[in-house]
Amino acid sequence: MVRITHSFGVACLLLSACSAPSGNAASNPADSDTSFEGVGAEGTDVVEHGRRLSAILNCQGCHGPDLQGRPFPSGWPEPSGIWASNISLTVPDMDNSDLEALIRFGDHPDDRELWFMPSSSFQHLSKPDMEALIGFLRTIKPGGESTPHPEPTEYLLERMGLGNLLMTREKIERHNASPLPSYGEELSLGRYIVEATCTECHGGDLRGLPPFAPPMTVAGAYDDKAFLELLETGRAIGDRDIGVMGQVGSRQMSNLTPNERHNVVRYIRAWVEDEMNP
Repeated sequence: MVRITHSFGVACLLLSACSAPSGNAASNPADSDTSFEGVGAEGTDVVEHGRRLSAILNCQGCHGPDLQGRPFPSGWPEPSGIWASNISLTVPDMDNSDLEALIRFGDHPDDRELWFMPSSSFQHLSKPDMEALIGFLRTIKPGGESTPHPEPTEYLLERMGLGNLLMTREKIERHNASPLPSYGEELSLGRYIVEATCTECHGGDLRGLPPFAPPMTVAGAYDDKAFLELLETGRAIGDRDIGVMGQVGSRQMSNLTPNERHNVVRYIRAWVEDEMNP
């Protein structure tokens, strides 16, 4: 597997700059009949389900372990001038509809454009999953200081000039131009999870975002056992260093249920077969 050299996480909430609203919230409602396992089941703790989703979607990876914000992205040789915001202070000022519009469409209540927020991957989260995620965010105890407003550095603007770093709404448009293929109801759970997670780094069509992430055809090098181990532990074949993907496995995908990971592998297998034999 090709090493992914830069980390963008999977939940960079409220990284904002001024812009006009997109209006997506009115035109692109949540349309998924599929959800992560457990939501809606008898005895399920909705807040705990939301906490699990926050780990899968890597909110802490961008906003810090206490969600009180930090400079973003991590791992770059020079600063970007962008901060992942202090969610613990911003969430209480928004109602649930504002939070959903921000997470799902990148629509900030103040009409700010967002930097790096992966709404393109989150836009089709089911209503129950979104409600659980917001329910968890409501439990965060306020703390820390407000994070600075974005002041993008020349280094960041140069990186954006490569063409693969897009503002949130631009990324949604690119994502929706090449939607993931559907392979029927049997693979719908795998498709749902892959869209909410893998597409942030590997692109909405899974064909990669060079030089940051390779196409998902690299998964063809793994048999099912090795692929499942990668998703659960972050360990690659031969214990090779695969950069950010190792963290994605150990910190994010490890929070999937065994059946969810199995369905991810099944969907990726079908996609790779389709991609390699058009």
